[in-house]
Amino acid sequence: MKTTPKTVWCLNSGYALHTDQAAGIVAALSQLYSLDVYWLQLKPHNRFVYFLLCWLLNVKNGVLSARYLPWFIKGNLPNNTPNYVVSAGVYSAAVNAWLATHHQAQNIWCGRTQVLKASLFAAVLAPRVLLNTQQQQSDNYIGLAVMPTTYNPATLSQPGELTTWLLLFAGDSAGGAVHYSLSELSKLATNINTIATQQHVTWQLLSTGRATYQQEQVLNGVLAPSTMAAAYWAGGPQPPAVLALLASAPVVVISAAATQWLDQAVAAGKKVIVVKPDAFTLGANDSEVLAGYVRDKRVLLCNIDQLVETVGQLASLEVVGPEAQLTLVSQLAQNANLHTYLAF
Repeated sequence: MKTTPKTVWCLNSGYALHTDQAAGIVAALSQLYSLDVYWLQLKPHNRFVYFLLCWLLNVKNGVLSARYLPWFIKGNLPNNTPNYVVSAGVYSAAVNAWLATHHQAQNIWCGRTQVLKASLFAAVLAPRVLLNTQQQQSDNYIGLAVMPTTYNPATLSQPGELTTWLLLFAGDSAGGAVHYSLSELSKLATNINTIATQQHVTWQLLSTGRATYQQEQVLNGVLAPSTMAAAYWAGGPQPPAVLALLASAPVVVISAAATQWLDQAVAAGKKVIVVKPDAFTLGANDSEVLAGYVRDKRVLLCNIDQLVETVGQLASLEVVGPEAQLTLVSQLAQNANLHTYLAF
């Protein structure tokens, strides 16, 4: 039942996927209430400043002077005091907790890597595979099978209607825990060509993150022009937004160092393959989330040599439908910490 409009301050950290997750939370809240939504743009800061702020908030239980907020937020704050502060991603969490404490608002944060105390949030939305038993039973946590998104899979083109697939490549991970050799990339490009021929599809490629010029040159040299609908290389012309590319592709192949795209590809109802090199070690949280998606038949995981064969297993995946967003609405409505506002 919708009542008097609630004011929501939604934080934009500059990361498109995190902004989409925050907007997905707002979309779920809008099923329960009329909302007045204000977007606040965060200023970028280095990791040292961010983690120092997190330490201060943890020590002071979120109570810091508001006079320092302009260091972290662009422009003026809205005149309307928030009922909710909403954000996603590790670099928005501190300002979220700070604003909510200062304005005595309920706050919702979504992400994998938590560096602030859960008590600084009314609700922490996290992949359920990352939550221990105590966290799953706590009102501070809402465990999700699928992360929030603004995409409704029911309104997107269904697999089979589109013949352009998407390859997302992000090079190597920091520290080399995920490393693609040049010979592996040559094999990856060869397999992409083979898939295009066998499946009668073309590909869009987006290269970003830590992809090196040499890695991109190998891919570009082996990929057959006839297989490519479009290729967007790091440092080249501004590519379309990742989320826009996801919307138009029924199948998404993601390099192992590009797991930041994994949540939204799954949430958008795509058939997803994560292709890994021989040098493959993910951080604990990313590894748990990926294993959970594989276990739930949302994602296929393979090495480069198995990619062509793995495409034949796409029919075994259980893609996400619109019920995922309805589940989030129900979880927000039932959360005891948010019960003050979510009354029916």
